[in-house]
Amino acid sequence: MENNVKRDLSIFVQELFGNAQIHGNCNKVYTCGQYYYANHKIDFTIVNLGITIKENVLRFFKELRMSVPCHCIEWAVEPEHSTKRTNSGGIGLSLMRDFIYYNEGKFQIISGNEFWELNKKMVVIRKFKNKFLGTIINIEIDQNDTNFYKYHETVTDENLF
Repeated sequence: MENNVKRDLSIFVQELFGNAQIHGNCNKVYTCGQYYYANHKIDFTIVNLGITIKENVLRFFKELRMSVPCHCIEWAVEPEHSTKRTNSGGIGLSLMRDFIYYNEGKFQIISGNEFWELNKKMVVIRKFKNKFLGTIINIEIDQNDTNFYKYHETVTDENLF
């Protein structure tokens, strides 16, 4: 991977960590990861035990008196979709989704009773009978990625891909 891609990918991941704490309204965020040398893949997981994505989205739409989307995680991974009340937002999940799409990696989000996955450019959405009290984000990145990414000099709120 080019150094520019690695640098900005690091920024996207750091935003996911910040969002896990801010949107989850929790004090701790748990993480683990591993680099698989043989197949040049990086896997890592970010977990919080706070407010779920669905709870945040429901509260946000209720305040706006709008109808709630059927799949809250799917809504949350779209560009500029955020439950933040201040400043601009909604780029962390969507930029990671776009990157993983072109990288042909894997991006999974489990929050409450919802599951959303992007794997090799295919999206799967499911609902669970039981609820996870928090949010889990699993990411797998292919470091053998040979895609060319159109690049700006610095990261902006615009879509980079």
